[in-house]
Amino acid sequence: MRKKNAQSRLKARLLVLGMKAVLVMFVVGLAVGGLYMFAASDVFELRRVEIHGNQHLSDAELMALMRVTGKENLLLLSTERLYDRLHSSAWIRRVSIRKELPHTLVVRVEESQPQALLKRSNGYLIVDDEGIELDRILGRQERFLPVIEAYDTRDTKEFREALRLATVINDAGIAKRARSVEIVGLDGDAKDLAVRIDGLEIKVGEGSYEQKLTRLFDLIEEIRRRPIQVDYIDLRFANRVIVKPVAEVIQ
Repeated sequence: MRKKNAQSRLKARLLVLGMKAVLVMFVVGLAVGGLYMFAASDVFELRRVEIHGNQHLSDAELMALMRVTGKENLLLLSTERLYDRLHSSAWIRRVSIRKELPHTLVVRVEESQPQALLKRSNGYLIVDDEGIELDRILGRQERFLPVIEAYDTRDTKEFREALRLATVINDAGIAKRARSVEIVGLDGDAKDLAVRIDGLEIKVGEGSYEQKLTRLFDLIEEIRRRPIQVDYIDLRFANRVIVKPVAEVIQ
C-alpha cells in the first residue's frame, strides 16, 4: 500500500514538473517571439547614417561598401559585418561604429593617406606611407604627389626610405608648389636616393630628410640671388653642401 502511494506521489510530482516546464517554455517562447516582432518592426528602422572622417571616399561609396540601404533594423544590424565590409577597401585604415537607438548609425573612419605615385607604363599607382596600393590612375594626369620612378620591388630598404622621403616632401608642401617631384636612385643603395624638383636633381641620401630639405630651401634662396645654372645639389654630407654648376664644382 505504501509503495503504491509513493508511486502515485512521484507520478503527481513529475506531472506537475512537466506542466511547469511546458508553461516556462510557453512563456519564454512568447517573450522571444514578442521581442523579435518588436525588433523586426519599424520601431528600430535605420533612418539616418552619420559618416565622419572621410576625405577620399564619398558617403555614397562608404554606404555602398557597407551595403546599407537605410531600411534595415538597427537592432539586428551586425556591426562586425559592417567592419569587415569597410575594411575591404584599402583606403580604410580604422573604423568606429556606434548605434544610437532608435534610428541612427554613426560611422567614423580614418583613411589611409596617399603619399606617393608609383610610375607604371600605363599610369600610376597611388600608395600610402606603407606602400599599400590605394588606387590606380590610368594615362597621363596631373601629378599631385611625389612620383617614385618605375620601381617594382617594394619590400626593400630603398623603397621604404623613398616613402619616408615622400612623406617629408608632402608635409613640407613641396609637391603642391612644384610642377613635378620625382624620387629616383632606388636601383642602387639607399645612399644614392635623390629627388628631382622641377628637373633640378638633389642628391639626398639616407635619413635626416627634414634637416636636409631645410638646408635645401636656404640654399635655393642663395642660388636665386646668383646667375648660376645648377647641374645638381648634393646634401648627403653632414657638414657641407655641394652645388655643381653646369661647368664647374663649387663647394
